[in-house]
Amino acid sequence: MIAARKLNNWPEQTVFGIVTNGTTWQFAKLQATCLVQDPNFVNWLPLEQVCGAVHFMFEQCRLQLAQYAGAA
Repeated sequence: MIAARKLNNWPEQTVFGIVTNGTTWQFAKLQATCLVQDPNFVNWLPLEQVCGAVHFMFEQCRLQLAQYAGAA
């Protein structure tokens, strides 16, 4: 997540992360110097729960990019 922020050359960017082993999923975000990690692991079943969480994270990324584009 730190590498993604550095590669984008956008230090104030909030970076979202998803980790999975194929069965369980975990979600986090890096905002400034603070890593916020969801302490709950999400199982891949029910599939709607995983898809909902992934959709939420992508929506947050889309909103952040729209805000960044509007500021530029």
